[in-house]
Amino acid sequence: MHFQIWLLLFAAAVSASLISSNIFAFAQTNTIGTKTPVKAHGVKITSPSKGQKVQINNDKGFTVTGISIDNTTSDCQVSVILNNVKPYQKAKGTGPGGLNDYSNWTFTPNNKNPQITIGNNELTAKLSCSDASATHTKYYSVNITGVESSFKG
Repeated sequence: MHFQIWLLLFAAAVSASLISSNIFAFAQTNTIGTKTPVKAHGVKITSPSKGQKVQINNDKGFTVTGISIDNTTSDCQVSVILNNVKPYQKAKGTGPGGLNDYSNWTFTPNNKNPQITIGNNELTAKLSCSDASATHTKYYSVNITGVESSFKG
């Protein structure tokens, strides 16, 4: 009886070993008609950060900063909106390649742009890049909280 149990356990272990050793995943490569993938474009707001409190009616205002995958050889532009109030306002390229390098960018709202309100506000950055065949657009949003300016007097 003990021999039969041992034999049954041994057979089960061998079967499990054989089954698991034959399970493989192979990547499939398409060598016929492959195309170079379109380069993905991305944009990100780095400041203010998600959930950050920003003073409203602050004389100094605030600056939005960000990054993107743009460089001096690509044809891209970053623009920003607040609370989905269009039109988008053009950001300033501050990358090492100059004003047309949006790898780093800034945007400072002014009195011509929608202002932050008390409570929840949404900032959205849009990266638009053009190449010979199309325009590619990516978005990135952060929610910030507008708070009253502290009275100092």
